[in-house]
Amino acid sequence: MYLKRLLIFVLLFVHSHVQACTGLNGEQLIESANQIIAEHIESDQSSKLFPLFEASDRLYSQLTLKTSVYQSRVAFEVIECESLTGISRKKVLWFRPEIKMMAWVFRQNLIRNQPLKKTFLEYQEIDVIKAKVRNSQLAVAPFDEDVWLTQSVKANTPVLKQHLDKAPWVYRDQPVHVLAVSEGITIQTEGVAQQFGQYLDKVNVRLLSNHQLVRTTVIEKGTVKID
Repeated sequence: MYLKRLLIFVLLFVHSHVQACTGLNGEQLIESANQIIAEHIESDQSSKLFPLFEASDRLYSQLTLKTSVYQSRVAFEVIECESLTGISRKKVLWFRPEIKMMAWVFRQNLIRNQPLKKTFLEYQEIDVIKAKVRNSQLAVAPFDEDVWLTQSVKANTPVLKQHLDKAPWVYRDQPVHVLAVSEGITIQTEGVAQQFGQYLDKVNVRLLSNHQLVRTTVIEKGTVKID
């Protein structure tokens, strides 16, 4: 009778340990982590956020996000359970997040102030976490023929909206019409712009007539007015 009671006690003890350690296996852990991350980031549904995670034979529960996904690593605090002893403890697991999506990428090192149409671009899959950019920052094609590269960029970096602008109305080292207005009288002469300039930008112009350097304002494409 005593042996029977002891056996029942042991069975109940083991069962309680199993119940205490019921949690997430490795595959379920990744799925649960993805659900939590999805609430914090902008990503497409096919993204694999933890491609380097190796499935564990341990059981976890109470998965909690501890840091921002836009860091190089993301920490999750979990309750780790020993299935044999029933002992549970807090543990921090680290993941390398990854969000893959298609984007335009520069295929060469480039200096600023040149037409985008003269650059070599490629549409390919990138990891926006590794590139440290957000979806909203990515430039979207089709690109207008007048699109201008305003910043120097390195090869294999994604094309961002901040890299681009409309082509300038005045080009550096190129001829411009120079207008001088005084008391209702307009005199036109010619000069060479010393900088690139958009509409209403201030640019220095060297006059061809006497090589004088004057300060001007861009008023039309290829035309400036002396201030």
